[in-house]
Amino acid sequence: SFEGKEVESLDGLEINQKVIAKGRVIEEKNIYFGTKLLILDSGIEVVCDCSRNFLDRKVRVEGIVEDYEGKKQVKVLKIMS
Repeated sequence: SFEGKEVESLDGLEINQKVIAKGRVIEEKNIYFGTKLLILDSGIEVVCDCSRNFLDRKVRVEGIVEDYEGKKQVKVLKIMS
């Protein structure tokens, strides 16, 4: 099982820290082929190698905190809706 900390925000978290984030996807953008940026209603940005559409769905994300150009995001290991 995934040992992650359930979070509402990425403030103060370490890079590579394992986290669990839940929320509704309020925005979805294709970054490049097969990779999407999902923005949760909590403001957390999630990067997902997925083809499914998650817009307006409630999701549970397991992933690790990454730094992208000085901004923290969650790199998805597993996403469920």
